[in-house]
Amino acid sequence: MQKIKLLQRSFHSGVLSITALVFIAVFVFVLIGLVDVSLMQKKVEVSKEEGSKALTISEAGLEYYRWRLGHYPNDIQDGTGHTGPYVHDFLDPEGSAIGKYSLAISGNYQCGSLMSVDVVSTAWTNAHPEIKKTITGRYMRPSVSNFSYILNSNVLVGNDRIIYGPYHSNGGIDFEGTNYSSVTSAQTTWNCSSSYCSPVQSSAPGVTHDSGGTGAGSNLWKSPVPQIDFTIISQNLTDIYRKNVASTTPGVCNAGQGLGCYFPRTNPGSAMTLGYHLIFNPEGTFTLYKVLSTESVPGVPVSYGIADCAHKVSENSVISNSGSNGICPYTPSGTAQSLIGTFAPPTSCKLLYFDDNVWLEGNLNGKISVIAASSTSSENPNIYIRNSINYTPSDGTADGLTALAENSVKVPPDSPDNLSADGIFIAQLGYFGRDYYDTSCGLASKYSGCAFQNQMNIYGTVVSNGRVGTKWGNVNGYNTRIDNYDSTLFNDPPPMTPYTEDTYKFVQWTQDQ
Repeated sequence: MQKIKLLQRSFHSGVLSITALVFIAVFVFVLIGLVDVSLMQKKVEVSKEEGSKALTISEAGLEYYRWRLGHYPNDIQDGTGHTGPYVHDFLDPEGSAIGKYSLAISGNYQCGSLMSVDVVSTAWTNAHPEIKKTITGRYMRPSVSNFSYILNSNVLVGNDRIIYGPYHSNGGIDFEGTNYSSVTSAQTTWNCSSSYCSPVQSSAPGVTHDSGGTGAGSNLWKSPVPQIDFTIISQNLTDIYRKNVASTTPGVCNAGQGLGCYFPRTNPGSAMTLGYHLIFNPEGTFTLYKVLSTESVPGVPVSYGIADCAHKVSENSVISNSGSNGICPYTPSGTAQSLIGTFAPPTSCKLLYFDDNVWLEGNLNGKISVIAASSTSSENPNIYIRNSINYTPSDGTADGLTALAENSVKVPPDSPDNLSADGIFIAQLGYFGRDYYDTSCGLASKYSGCAFQNQMNIYGTVVSNGRVGTKWGNVNGYNTRIDNYDSTLFNDPPPMTPYTEDTYKFVQWTQDQ
């Protein structure tokens, strides 16, 4: 009996031992898990902390090179004279090195000039060099492509206008349209006369509305803001010509030349009534005609602001034609122009400089700049948008046009019923617009069917020294105008696009990892 009790006691002891071992094993397993979780959390905290430090050091790398480019604008080799990357110590306030940043620097050139600099800054701490952070920045002078409109005068924005990008004027703005971005004026107050406001506002805020200063989208209106300096935008075009185009004739403009192409006056010694007809081709080439005959067309300039034929002036804005059916634009007559040829713009400098007027149209592929400015005459050439200018669909970022006229960028009376204009259009001394064309002012009757057209779409930017306008009431011009801002040109505009500030700054700042 006693033996049986001993056996039972041994059995119970064994069971208790196994149970204890199980509990101990579970406890150890849980403890190990807690330790692992704790260690993992510690690693995450260290990674976050060291990553944050590395990010700060990476930002310091960009700031260092911003300083260097401010002092040495053309230096993309960190003062070393050789290729990078360039590694620098990052010091704490006590002067001890706590990390490093490595800079990869590349320059973007147009027509032999450095236009922007890309800086890639990768950084780490000395304590954890395996944790790296990278920031990329583009350093350049902001260009006019940052805006949908830049004006240097008072302006009325009609109630049919739809504008998607930033709109700025150094003058006052009577804004009756619809805006989806900022509308800014450099004026605190201005005299909004009957040419703009109804009723008149003798002391209107910089951006106003006929109802008394507010309207749809007015939460995005702001005034006063700093002026945009038109002396910077209106840079010396003769200097651009001398530095960036070759002294060539149209017959030798080719893709392999190092500078842009120069096209001389078509009728030297006479009034500037002729010029060139340029058609962009979807293959990336352009076809060029010499204009031999134009028609003198009377119209009231946009600058007058009212459709009063007493202010009409005559201008040779139409290539001679025999059209009559009201479906514009009319095809130039056989003797009105002569073919010069089809050319590929220079690969390294897609800049076309015309010492004459230019009529533009076509389907553009790539980025190119067209300048109409005279280096041989006191007259100032115009650019005429005679038909639609469209970008050829590609990767969505490869196309861009800057069309800069020393005088005005105009839409002539024989423009199409639906006009699209892709590009940056700059009227350096004159204005952007479609004058008041009507038979009552002497316009030929064959254009009467084209006097009031349907819709005008602008995809890009308009820069105008003077007042802009493409509609006159409900009787002339374009019934609907839609302006879409081309954000793809913000950091990479076409060659020699004018800038709005003389100061270089980072216009792009992205964290890569």
